[in-house]
Amino acid sequence: MEYAAPKPFAEGMKLVWHDEFDGDKIDMTKWAFKAKMAQGDIINGTGERNARIDGGELLLQCHREEGEKPFSTNCSLTTDGTMSYRYGYLEMCANPPFFKGAWPSFWMQSDRRYLTTEYFVEVDIFEIFASKDQVYPNLHKWWKGGHVQLPGGDRGYTFPNPETLNDEYHLYGFGWTPERMYFTVDGEEYYSYNIGEEGDFGGIGGMAGFQDPLYIILNNFLFTEGSRWKPGDCLVDENTTFPVEYRVKWMRLWQDETGELFIG
Repeated sequence: MEYAAPKPFAEGMKLVWHDEFDGDKIDMTKWAFKAKMAQGDIINGTGERNARIDGGELLLQCHREEGEKPFSTNCSLTTDGTMSYRYGYLEMCANPPFFKGAWPSFWMQSDRRYLTTEYFVEVDIFEIFASKDQVYPNLHKWWKGGHVQLPGGDRGYTFPNPETLNDEYHLYGFGWTPERMYFTVDGEEYYSYNIGEEGDFGGIGGMAGFQDPLYIILNNFLFTEGSRWKPGDCLVDENTTFPVEYRVKWMRLWQDETGELFIG
């Protein structure tokens, strides 16, 4: 089935990969469970308690647990090993959690099979750092023994009506061309970054790594006492309602003649 390409970002592009999450189970020809995030007090679950299809949607859940590890979540759901791509417009319709303790994300990493640089990259399409109203994108470079993050600045998107946000689905998009990466919410571009050589950051390796193929990752993580990084007043507490749910209705990727798709 063809789905209308969103204007103006994917207008004229072809739908090349998608998941409507309308089967009985997660389609493991498209996805895999591989831990891209982990910490000592959280179980990375691969069973239906933490990740399943529910009413035609992908449902990722965090739970309180009994025992040595007091929390569980989905082991990272990723296309690592099933699909990676270069250039195009990727969009997801989703309802992630916005409240204290919640750390959901929609992100990407370099497919190591196609690396052309000494570092690999991370592209955070969004992370929600226990916020009630904001998603935040970021770019990173990682190499053996080192890491550098896109320098600071106001990159976040703030929703105008946070009181209803946890009951709403929104469109989260990522555009990628040879010249730039850009981020959208509900068809509005709110941040863009130059990935040409003049866009270099961190003083390491130029920007060529941001031309290498990327795969997709979904996490529904938590900020807990075991978290190494704790941004402000973010930790799960007695007021956090469990299960913490992250729902995805669909995910779609469009490309034009500049794009490449790598299956398997």
